[in-house]
Amino acid sequence: MASPMVGMAAINAIVFGVQGSTMRWLSSGSSHSRSVHSFVAGATAGGVQSLICCPMELVKARLQVQGDSALRDHSRGSPNYTGPWDAVKKIYSAEGIRGLGKGMTITLWREVPAFGLYFGTYDLLCRQLVRNGGAVHDLPALWLCVAGGLSGVASWCITYPFDFIKSRIQTDGVHGPPQYMGIIDCCRKSYALGKLRIFFKGFNATLLRAFPVNGVTFTTVAIILRYFRRDEEGK
Repeated sequence: MASPMVGMAAINAIVFGVQGSTMRWLSSGSSHSRSVHSFVAGATAGGVQSLICCPMELVKARLQVQGDSALRDHSRGSPNYTGPWDAVKKIYSAEGIRGLGKGMTITLWREVPAFGLYFGTYDLLCRQLVRNGGAVHDLPALWLCVAGGLSGVASWCITYPFDFIKSRIQTDGVHGPPQYMGIIDCCRKSYALGKLRIFFKGFNATLLRAFPVNGVTFTTVAIILRYFRRDEEGK
């Protein structure tokens, strides 16, 4: 429980830190609209955090596959991970640094547009909710939560199939010979098994989780930044 929480905290710190820094840089030297800046800054943050997210999700996917008792057959040479750090060590030992980066390309395909849309949608929604010339960071927590939740849902609606393919690629070959020669081959073979609906397996559950999680995330970040902003103004 502690490892996933620490990992998510690190990822969120990277995402919001890179997005905020990129926004400040873009705003100082570009005439594009704020929504465009938000999209570009979010996409940049998504690309940077992929370097951390990909290995983390690789380990998570391998542990989840191992958790299926039907696949826990030691006679077939299946890996036996005792936890996340043990999985990291054994993956690195067997596959090297490239093994820990397996699925990096599809992760970038998912994260770059996902976070661009994530922050772009949030900024657009917040500015629509602002009235009488108020500031976005002064919006009530409820509206921040709604904007954040809808942004998370919008992001997943566009990028969920990439997540499905990423999971298949990262667990490919764990319990037998590899089935896929690459992203396109994985897409083609997956489509042959279940047509378009297979790419949205588990989609509804993801959306149900996305709204509250992202709503709380954006609200928490906004309130913390509001506190520090007022603290700076009071000095």
